Amino acid sequence: MSSSEASIQRFRAYGIRRMIDVRVAATAIQREDLFPAIDQEIRRNLSTIVLELGTNIVKYAGSGRILLRSLTAEASEGIEVLAIDDGPGIGDVAQAMEDHFTTGKTLGLGLGSVRRLASEFELECPESGGTRVRALCWWQAAPMTAAASGRATPPVVTRRRPPPQAIAAPMLQLTSIERNRPALHEAHSGDTLLVIEHGHLGFRVVLDGTGHGPVAQRISGQAAEAIREDLEQQIADMPRDGDGSLVISETGITALMLSATNAAHTRIRGSRGAALGLAVFDRCSRRVHFLGIGNTRILLLGLRGWEGVSRDGQLGVAFKKPVISQFPVQPGDVVLQASDGIRTATLRAMRPRRRGVALDLEQVAGELLTRTTFADDVSLLLTRCHV
Repeated sequence: MSSSEASIQRFRAYGIRRMIDVRVAATAIQREDLFPAIDQEIRRNLSTIVLELGTNIVKYAGSGRILLRSLTAEASEGIEVLAIDDGPGIGDVAQAMEDHFTTGKTLGLGLGSVRRLASEFELECPESGGTRVRALCWWQAAPMTAAASGRATPPVVTRRRPPPQAIAAPMLQLTSIERNRPALHEAHSGDTLLVIEHGHLGFRVVLDGTGHGPVAQRISGQAAEAIREDLEQQIADMPRDGDGSLVISETGITALMLSATNAAHTRIRGSRGAALGLAVFDRCSRRVHFLGIGNTRILLLGLRGWEGVSRDGQLGVAFKKPVISQFPVQPGDVVLQASDGIRTATLRAMRPRRRGVALDLEQVAGELLTRTTFADDVSLLLTRCHV
């Protein structure tokens, strides 16, 4: 089944010039209001495809477009990703299709890996220049066979499940350190940090009250207390399995985060407002869920680590509907969250320059603080994942 034989249900277009544009496009795949009823593994595959193709546009073409189309064909559904640019094209297509081939700071997956993630894959490099890559993922196979329907059955992406005898990976452990320093001539920081553990979920919160001093501190503190209370109330009502562990889906985690955010917004409504960075570490699935509002940051300290996306706005004032992004983590990974008192370039400078480097949390925190001025409050949360 080709996309020309399918009907278009939803369409989104994203202009790509910077990495923030790429992350916004990749995050759109995770939004159930835009693309509902997609298996989580397929969502992850599609986000990876968008990130790789979008990064290639930024690095090699400078600008381009990513188009996302939701398709239906008989009883099958799919998402088509089109990456289009007017750059110099690909000189050696065969080499570009090799696994992990990269000539720049892309994800390093290689177009060969992107091709395997998709049900259908096409790459075109016209003589006039530019590159056009099409990747399409199908799911929910039609019940009729090709012989019965008289048509070729669309390629199907199925969810891969481990065999019954497979041993689950050990649960991640989390070690965090916090640093919070007030601005010059202030006795109190307007930032508040929260580290909360509930079962297999680890919550890491950065709140940056607008302004400085005791007023900003009171606002961020009230928002933090509202988040803590809301989380405790929600989790107390959640089902648990035989050993007392929480039973919660990814959709449930999303609902948990949105509820806590709304509780904080309501608590400080009418104040100067505060920025929020809320990260939830799922230690079983080894994924981080992130919701950002205003100038807070999160990034993985790795050679090609991901960065989260925050929406404009402020708690207590106004903000658009939050976008929750998801990122995988592995043992040894270090995740850094910070308020806007630390520049993004300074945070990125903490990434190791070679593989296999074990970062010292205390050393990283100390070096970050020495690289900042006292013009603003500075807070940061460093979390190491390990087993």
